[in-house]
Amino acid sequence: MNRVALVFISVLLLAGCNRAGEKVFLVKLTTTHGDIKLKLYNETPGHRDNFLELVKSGFYNDIFFHRIYDGFMIQTGNPETRGSFVEGSDISKYRYTIPAEIIPGLYHKKGALAAARMGGQGNPLRASSGTQFYIVQGVVHTDETLAAQQERINRDFGDNLYFRYMSEEKAAADSAGIEISSAEIQEKVALRMHEYFENNEPYVIPPEQREVYKTVGGTPHLDTNYTVFGEVTEGFDVIDKIAAEPANEAGRPHSGQVRIIRAVVVKK
Repeated sequence: MNRVALVFISVLLLAGCNRAGEKVFLVKLTTTHGDIKLKLYNETPGHRDNFLELVKSGFYNDIFFHRIYDGFMIQTGNPETRGSFVEGSDISKYRYTIPAEIIPGLYHKKGALAAARMGGQGNPLRASSGTQFYIVQGVVHTDETLAAQQERINRDFGDNLYFRYMSEEKAAADSAGIEISSAEIQEKVALRMHEYFENNEPYVIPPEQREVYKTVGGTPHLDTNYTVFGEVTEGFDVIDKIAAEPANEAGRPHSGQVRIIRAVVVKK
């Protein structure tokens, strides 16, 4: 048995391991391209419970994959992609967010289940979309590509830290009723960022994760930036089939028919 197969099997075995007595939550997505079985992480209870409630309510039934990128990920969960929600239905109740649960050790290997979110300065706390999620396909990496991915992780972290500090300083000034100029806020933020980076080392992809990225694959540049709350245990071939569908530049499948037929909670 070759090295790639051994690593892949070890990943699957780890996916089935849970602390003694801990309940396992599994969801099956029946899609137009086959079944995908997901295990939800108990380390991210906010996302786990929200996802289970949406599945039980039937929210994901007949909903489309509206963003697919071969070699990256497949995304779904936008209520506007279901016909019955497009005309006259109230979708505003689904435009909520969940506080981020970004946990070390939960990373974007192939098959990772993660929450989509709004990026940029409008979301400095990295809050997740209440309904939209993506499943990682990714690619197999080399030491060279991982070095570039690691650099991007740290750059994105720095940008997000800047947005968070800006938001906090503005909120503190408003709360105190203090008039403060943009230049003064920028100076405060610059000092805080300098202090942070003086006292914290840059992020380094852990060795065990590097090995998975170099054998099984994934999208490491998303690590530390999005909440990973589960993983695929069955149906990796279905991810590949969906990701291979022809799509436009925005990732929308040309066929318009790539969807989840039904999502159900299943027993182990």
